[in-house]
Amino acid sequence: MTTPSSTAWPADRLHAIAEADDLHIAPFREDGETPGTPTWIWSVAVDGDLYVRAYHGTASRWHRAALRERAGQVTAAGQTDDVAFDPVDDSALNEQVDAAYRAKYAGSPYRDAMISDRARAATVRVSPHTDDSRPLPLPPIRPMTIQRAGSHPSTPGPDDWFTGTVRIDPVFQAEDPGRVAGASVTFEPGARTNWHTHPLGQTLIVTSGLGLVQREGGPVEEVRPGDVVWFPASEKHWHGASAETAMTHLAVQEQQDGSAVDWLEPVTDEQYEG
Repeated sequence: MTTPSSTAWPADRLHAIAEADDLHIAPFREDGETPGTPTWIWSVAVDGDLYVRAYHGTASRWHRAALRERAGQVTAAGQTDDVAFDPVDDSALNEQVDAAYRAKYAGSPYRDAMISDRARAATVRVSPHTDDSRPLPLPPIRPMTIQRAGSHPSTPGPDDWFTGTVRIDPVFQAEDPGRVAGASVTFEPGARTNWHTHPLGQTLIVTSGLGLVQREGGPVEEVRPGDVVWFPASEKHWHGASAETAMTHLAVQEQQDGSAVDWLEPVTDEQYEG
């Protein structure tokens, strides 16, 4: 295969990308020409270069596509650029990228996950391309992967999306062209999501505790271990723990146009109490 060779970012364009923090990455599909579904990711600038990391590490579908095709597009600050992707396997450079993530995302609950060994292994340099081409070897494609228990760090549920104490444990993220993802979510007593919708629906599998679920216009209903809840596409709903008992469920949903959920307003105490 061939892919565009890289060059340096113009200083003003790199600054605009770093300041905007709205970068969407879209490696080419296997035809080498069609951009894949854009994925929003964090980005940092270090010594005139742009770097990104995959939250789910080398198992991330966009990361695997980027290393396979070595080319694609990024959109940020109101502009789309054709780019080349190069893996980073330099411990000193990764330390600099770590420092940039710490500084730029100091207040985020996801920062530590993005400087973990898993994310560091999926560091990619993103560069604007030239018209020249160079051959690149295909990375080995494994027919099966095993994600070991405990390999994904837990993160707290953001206050913008949840009320109360919530822990999120990522479980899986399908590789391109798949678009399904799953996470184990634990709600302490009284904790719950905001109202929200999913473009392609959501399945909840309750694994422990006592939970509450409600769709807009319906009653608040209890759910217990073994119960499976399905919310159709775009149905407004919420879910969480009961007032006195924690609850854990596996949440499974698919992305559409790079998004798996649309977060809405918090659930009031009156709504929660039914």
